[in-house]
Amino acid sequence: MPEKAERFLSDAPAHLAQYSLTDNEAKMITDLDVRGLADIDVSQMLLMMTWNVMVGEEKIGEYLERMGANGTPPP
Repeated sequence: MPEKAERFLSDAPAHLAQYSLTDNEAKMITDLDVRGLADIDVSQMLLMMTWNVMVGEEKIGEYLERMGANGTPPP
């Protein structure tokens, strides 16, 4: 796993503090709210690649559910 991903997973608030983020943006990142991030124009390709690093390719179904790709709105 890349070093930044490991730092994020070990202490997300400390890692995110080094970036200029709103509280809402930081929460969406911490919560892995991929739909919310996509809605504020974060690249969906970047989100999917990040998901694969952070959560794992084997959980791509959950990513698709969160994105609402299964035809139902995300939670």
